[in-house]
Amino acid sequence: MKSLIYMNSSEERYKNHAIIIFDGNCNLCNSFVNYCIDHDSKKYFLFATLDSKISQEFIPPDMLLPYRSNPLQGSVYLWESGRIYARSEAAFRIFSKLDSILRFISYFHYLPKFLTDSIYKWIAKNRYKMFGRTESCKMPTEELKTRFLQ
Repeated sequence: MKSLIYMNSSEERYKNHAIIIFDGNCNLCNSFVNYCIDHDSKKYFLFATLDSKISQEFIPPDMLLPYRSNPLQGSVYLWESGRIYARSEAAFRIFSKLDSILRFISYFHYLPKFLTDSIYKWIAKNRYKMFGRTESCKMPTEELKTRFLQ
């Protein structure tokens, strides 16, 4: 899947940020978001769950359809400068912006997309089995509340 240009009414409001849209019930996804928070000194990333109202504003309905019909088909999405990135492409772009030794992961974007997306899909399909799931979200601190979109 190539990045998709998707303009919306909120674009101007978030032009200095990128938004990571993730499965809020997934322990792996929540750990990834916590890692991003800890390694994003510029506070570039904002966060929204796939089930949130705002995710529907940023992600075209046809991209959310697989997740709605089967949550294991889910993906992490990244909205950045009016573009939506999904799966491995989103993950690589996110890692490229972090202040972390794991930034090197972003260089895997040079591998063929069919390969990186296949690995991503396998992890996504098995993430609940491997890492579990939660029915409740962790409440962000007052400081973090401004970075989580509803």
